[in-house]
Amino acid sequence: MPKPAYMICSQSASIDRDTNQVSFSDVVESFAVVKGDAPPPAKLKLIPLVFRVMAAWIKDENDPPEQKYEYHLTVVPPKAEETIVAKFEFVFKTIIQRINTNPLPLPQSCEPGILWLHSKLRRVGEQEWIAQQSFPIIVNQIEIEVELIKAEQSGTIA
Repeated sequence: MPKPAYMICSQSASIDRDTNQVSFSDVVESFAVVKGDAPPPAKLKLIPLVFRVMAAWIKDENDPPEQKYEYHLTVVPPKAEETIVAKFEFVFKTIIQRINTNPLPLPQSCEPGILWLHSKLRRVGEQEWIAQQSFPIIVNQIEIEVELIKAEQSGTIA
C-alpha cells in the first residue's frame, strides 16, 4: 500500500529542472473571511486567494508497476460538508509520485475554524481508501467597521 510522503498547500511552487527538487512559496496556513453579508466598500476590494496543493506519495514495492490508483482531493470547510475538488487516476512513475492540482480558490465565505484538505488514494476499482493525508488551514473572520463603510460611501476616505 502506498504511503503518504507530504502534502503542502501554497500559492506557488517551482521544480528545479536539474535536481527535480521542489520549492514552495507562500504556504497557506490561514486566511480571513469577512464577517456578515454586506459587501465591502469599493476601495476595499478583496483579492480572492488562490492556492495549489501538492501531495506526494511513496510507492509500495509489492504493487505491480501497472497498478492504477484513484486520487481525490477534498475540502472540508468549518461546519460544512466535504467536497471533492480534484480527482483523477494515475500510475506511479517513480518511487515518490507528486500530484499537483490546478489553482483552486479558497472559499470567500465560510465559518471561522479549521478548513481541512484531504488527499486520498485507493486502487482503481476498490471502494476503500487505502491512504490519506491532511492539511489544516485556519479560517479567521474579520469585521469591516460600519463607520469605515459609511465614510467610504460618502466619499470622505481617499
